[in-house]
Amino acid sequence: MKNKEVNVHKEKGKNSSNFREKEFVERPSLLEKHFNEENGQYLELYNFFLAVFILAVMGTWLHDFYIYGKYVWLNLI
Repeated sequence: MKNKEVNVHKEKGKNSSNFREKEFVERPSLLEKHFNEENGQYLELYNFFLAVFILAVMGTWLHDFYIYGKYVWLNLI
């Protein structure tokens, strides 16, 4: 076998591709998008956070009742 000299810097031909610069598009954040009142989409996340809060409160009440029995701070209400 003979060692062939390979030209590393090939001239532009069929196999070369032209790269274009990526354009930056400024978009609003997801929270801004979902809490945007104009689109009415703020209710999605509001309802989600409200549901998480309510479940956390209910879990705390059940845990307190399980641990303390009838001496739950809810009896004061």
